[in-house]
Amino acid sequence: SRTGTEYVISDNQYISRLHAEIIRKGAQYFIVDKGSVNHTFVNSTMAEASCEVPLNDGDIIGLANEGFVFGFEHPEMPFAG
Repeated sequence: SRTGTEYVISDNQYISRLHAEIIRKGAQYFIVDKGSVNHTFVNSTMAEASCEVPLNDGDIIGLANEGFVFGFEHPEMPFAG
């Protein structure tokens, strides 16, 4: 199955709502650049538009001039908090 993950980045004129999409297929996550003008990067490598780029826990996602660390909770691991 394919599940989308939504994110919102406010106050950044270089990132649109349609900039990129993070999707999940089974246990693997991917990011897809949706043809953005300012590009999408994973660990400093530019993603080609419309191509699924695999994401791993701790990868650095760059959207235009913003950087984010990709992470997810492991369902098989109990939350310690």
